[in-house]
Amino acid sequence: TCPVAPPAPVPELAQARTTDDLSTIIVRSTPGEAEIYVDDRFMGHTPAVLKLPPGEHQVRLVLPGFSPWQRQLAVTPGGESN
Repeated sequence: TCPVAPPAPVPELAQARTTDDLSTIIVRSTPGEAEIYVDDRFMGHTPAVLKLPPGEHQVRLVLPGFSPWQRQLAVTPGGESN
């Protein structure tokens, strides 16, 4: 018999009481393919749709040849931001 590995832990940013608690954050950049960091954690490249728990989050975009962009974002339960 082959042992079964336990499921991978859910990243801290994606943890919430229910999916209704999460907000949808749409991140775009021109040009695209900028690295997205939320609270200093790499989340992927633009364009992207992220699900974040409520609270304050630091969003930063990084693309070689361009100045980094960052903003403090207040996320509300079940909301949507661009």
